[in-house]
Amino acid sequence: MSKIEPILGGALALFLIWVAAKVIFGLGPSAPQAVALPPPADLTVEDCRSAGYRLGDFTDYSSAYRAGADECRRYLGEDGSLAWRQGWEEGRLICQCYNKASGLAASEVGVMSAQYRSGEQECRATLNNRGGEAWTAGWNASLSSERQTANCSGYLWESVQ
Repeated sequence: MSKIEPILGGALALFLIWVAAKVIFGLGPSAPQAVALPPPADLTVEDCRSAGYRLGDFTDYSSAYRAGADECRRYLGEDGSLAWRQGWEEGRLICQCYNKASGLAASEVGVMSAQYRSGEQECRATLNNRGGEAWTAGWNASLSSERQTANCSGYLWESVQ
């Protein structure tokens, strides 16, 4: 046995441990990253709302959610915390519309179906035009050639106003 085999074996073992840690502790590419907020002196309630909105596709138990909510509360008090939560709630509802439409399109239901119309109407009733836009974006993403990479998180980041 040559001297290189134990070295390569050790490197492979370390790599496998690293991969397992990423999977077990949710450190993979789908784990949300913290949303960058402006410096405390420039932070506004609207910054907190927009940042919370961008994380609407993730649970309110995620580390990114908690970190942003804590920062907004620390520098803006309850107004910052409330704005973060309201933004997150809106993003969560947007993602429900986006994901429902995406799933429906993947099941090969047509745009003339009752399921499509009722889903889109429900989203518009809940979120006005933003709900309808999210529904259409989710539907189109599922039918596009990029459907493997399209997701609500990306949609939220693109749609922040």
